[in-house]
Amino acid sequence: KGALLAWPFAALVLHLGLMALFGPRDPEPEFSDGPYQGPPAA
Repeated sequence: KGALLAWPFAALVLHLGLMALFGPRDPEPEFSDGPYQGPPAA
């Protein structure tokens, strides 16, 4: 009975590990001069 529980968890851990290594990555945001944008030009 232990194999019925161990195999799905092993597959889940393997899947999450491979996705962490080879999965798509979010692009880094491009920052302006400071952390905040200036007021809109009037």
